[in-house]
Amino acid sequence: EQATLLDPGDPSAYVQLGWDYFVQGMHAMAAKEFEKAVQVDPENGTAYGYLGISYYVLRNYEGAIPLLEKAFSLGVRSEEVFYTLGFCYAYTRQCDMAVPWFEQALEMNEASTIARQGLDYCSQE
Repeated sequence: EQATLLDPGDPSAYVQLGWDYFVQGMHAMAAKEFEKAVQVDPENGTAYGYLGISYYVLRNYEGAIPLLEKAFSLGVRSEEVFYTLGFCYAYTRQCDMAVPWFEQALEMNEASTIARQGLDYCSQE
């Protein structure tokens, strides 16, 4: 918190504070810090990714989709972003959009049980 006060123009301080809140299960507080990070640096893909994942955990799937896509457009390539985006689409009844994201997660980690669960979910839709 002090780092954000000492240098409010440093997005990494907000990202770290947000991550600290996130791992403690304080997802709404985490989202607020990630929102501050993207306001300070609109090109911070990591902040967009974490913000999207926070929205997902808060069950704001529609809100998470553009954030996760923005993270991807800014170069973020992580299994977690891929399968989270997949589940956001799946849970909004868009499995046609979800499947490619689950497949990308599996390309990154062929043992991804979460991505496989997503594909299974969509095969039942």
